[in-house]
Amino acid sequence: TATDWKSVDAGSNFTLAIKTDGTLWAWGWNQYGQLGDGTNVDKDSPVQIGSSSDWKSVNAGGTHTLAIKTDGTLWAWGDNLVGGLGDGTNDNKNSPVQIGSSTNWQSVSTGVGHTVAMKTDGTLWIWGNNNRGQLGDGTNDIKNSPVQIGSSTDWQSVNANAWNTLAIKTDGTLWAWGWNEYGQLGDGTNLDNNTPVQIGSSTDWQSVSAGGGYTLAIKTNGTLWAWGWNVNGELGDGTNVNKNTPAQIGAVSNWQSLSGGNNHSLGLKIDGTLWAWGNNYDGQLGNGTNGLAAYHNSPIETTPCTVSTFTSEIANTSIHLYPNPTTGLFQLDGVEAERVEVYDYLGRLRMTFEQPLTSFDLSAVPSGIYVVKIIAEGKQYSARVVKI
Repeated sequence: TATDWKSVDAGSNFTLAIKTDGTLWAWGWNQYGQLGDGTNVDKDSPVQIGSSSDWKSVNAGGTHTLAIKTDGTLWAWGDNLVGGLGDGTNDNKNSPVQIGSSTNWQSVSTGVGHTVAMKTDGTLWIWGNNNRGQLGDGTNDIKNSPVQIGSSTDWQSVNANAWNTLAIKTDGTLWAWGWNEYGQLGDGTNLDNNTPVQIGSSTDWQSVSAGGGYTLAIKTNGTLWAWGWNVNGELGDGTNVNKNTPAQIGAVSNWQSLSGGNNHSLGLKIDGTLWAWGNNYDGQLGNGTNGLAAYHNSPIETTPCTVSTFTSEIANTSIHLYPNPTTGLFQLDGVEAERVEVYDYLGRLRMTFEQPLTSFDLSAVPSGIYVVKIIAEGKQYSARVVKI
C-alpha cells in the first residue's frame, strides 16, 4: 500500500495527486488531455506526469488542470476552448505548459473554464471563460492569458466556482463576482456582477467555500454563514428558501472547515465532529438514511459506527472495514482486496489502490464522506466511510 501521497485534487471524473517526493500523478478521464501525460487516453490507475519532482500544488478544474512548482512557476494543461489554461491560445494541451515566466505564483483555483490565481505579492490574476462576468475585469469577454484584477495587493485567498468567484482580503473583507442567479454572491441582488463587489461590511471573514449555486463561509469567531440556492436545504438555515445575503446558520461558534457540494454541504467543528445537511437522495449525508424524504435543511451530525460491517456475496462470510471514522488508515478484515477505489460525495474517483492489500490510507484526501468500492475474489463490495 502506498503511504507517500502528499495532496490530491479531483476534477470532473479525473484525479491529480502529488507524492512526498514531489512527483505528480494522474488518472481517470482524459478526453481533453487533462491528465497531462501526453495522451488523450483514459487511465484507470495512476500514471506519473513527466519526470519532474518539484511539484508544489495542483488544482483540477472541470476539464483543465493548473499546477504550481516549488520555484513559483505556473503550469497548465487540458481543455482550453475558452482560454482556461492562460497560455495565450485556445488550443487544448495534453502535457504541462508553463504560463508566462513569473516565478511568484502562490495559489490557483479553477472553475468551469475559468481560472483565478494569486501571486506572492498579493495581486489577483484571472483568465478563461467570462460569460457571467466571473473574471471580474469589468467585461464579459473571454481572456486566454492572465489579466490582473484591479491594482490591490491585499488579496488573501480566492475560490473559483462554476461561473462565479469569491475572495477574501487581508483586512477580512469578502468580495464576490460573476454568476448570481440564486443570490450566491450575497450582495442582496440576483444580478450578475462583472467586477468584484464587497459583501456587506464585515471585516472578520476567515474562509469561504462555493457549492452548486450557493456559498458557505466561516467568520473568525467560528460562526457559520450561508447564502444562495437552498431548494434542498443546502444552506442549513432550517428553510428551503433561497437567500441573497449571508444568513447565520445556528448560534454555535466552533466551525472549523466547510465544503459545498452540488446540492449538499459538509462541515467540521473544532471538536472533530462531522456535520452534513441538504440533499440525501443517495445517502450523501452519512446518517444511515437516503431517499427523497431524507434530506435535512439544518446541520445534523453524522454518527457512523466505530466498525462498519457488511456481508459479502460469498456465503457465510463477513468483511469488516474499520475504524470508521478515522484520520487516515482503514483496515480490512475478512478479505484480501485486489483493488480499492475511493469516490467522493459527488461520485468522483479520488484514489485507487491496487495489489493484494488488507489496508489503505486516506490521509491524502480532505475530511469528508467517501464511498469505498472493494474488488476481491471476482466480486465487488462497497461501504460508506468517514475521513476525519
